[in-house]
Amino acid sequence: MGGTKLCSRHLPQDIIYCVGGVSVFFPLFTQFFDAASDIEKCCHTSVVNDKLVAEVIELVATVLDGNVSNQQQMYLLSGLSILGFLLQSATPQLLTTKTLSALKYMFDILRNCSMSKVLLKDAISQIYLNPQIWVYASYEVQRDLYMFVINYFETDGRLLPLLCGLPWVIDIVCRYYWEKADSRHVVASKPLFHSVTKQVIGERPEVVEIRKLRLLLLSLAEMSLKIKVSPDDIRALVAFIERSQDIACISDVLDMIIRALSQGEVFSSFVGNVNYLGGCCIFINLLKRTGGGMQSSRWIKVSAKASILLSS
Repeated sequence: MGGTKLCSRHLPQDIIYCVGGVSVFFPLFTQFFDAASDIEKCCHTSVVNDKLVAEVIELVATVLDGNVSNQQQMYLLSGLSILGFLLQSATPQLLTTKTLSALKYMFDILRNCSMSKVLLKDAISQIYLNPQIWVYASYEVQRDLYMFVINYFETDGRLLPLLCGLPWVIDIVCRYYWEKADSRHVVASKPLFHSVTKQVIGERPEVVEIRKLRLLLLSLAEMSLKIKVSPDDIRALVAFIERSQDIACISDVLDMIIRALSQGEVFSSFVGNVNYLGGCCIFINLLKRTGGGMQSSRWIKVSAKASILLSS
């Protein structure tokens, strides 16, 4: 038709690189983490901002969807590590089911993208299994998050030994999901306070809920052991048994180990690595330990579980 001109149209995700790529959205997150307000304003903005945070996460995910250039840039700029760092600055009020739903949406996009192998690894380690982000979130949000990750690894366990090996899980359990704070390295031993109003804005879930979350994390370690048992797993287990004063954690870890050993292949691999490191005598120290006062009966139960390992 006369007078018409050919024009070219592009979707925003196809041209976002012209202004800096996916990273241009990251400063938006800092707008939601402003703590300089009174408690009434804080409560109001948290209701609004969890929706805004979710929308920005979905925006980032949409820009990555089906666009290899944006995926490459996200990887080269360590974008998922940056996103994880930004989420660590979020108040617990922003870590809601809405935010988690948006992160699940991003996970599904990363899982199916052409660079899923590297991006998903970064995403899981820096965001989804980064307890520094989630430790003050509600029990319901944390449970939903860990169940989501477990369901993923049940269908695709390729990254499981790398990201959820026994040494890592034991470290996370001891630092974040403890029952007895027996080390200066534990996290969240005190409530989280608003920097201006000094009001409590975050607390760990109840002890019973913490144990349920701990068991979910230990199930990841169990799944990892069923794929591969390494000398590092045994070393981490022995060090944990010898040093920890948290009887509840020791008991839960031993329960998980004994359950994993019920499978023949895991048992053979476990025993082989134990023998490689010096035999079952490496567990003797647990039987030598005693707990005083009200804890003695629990130590007896834990020692009985250790005896099962020694009799293997």
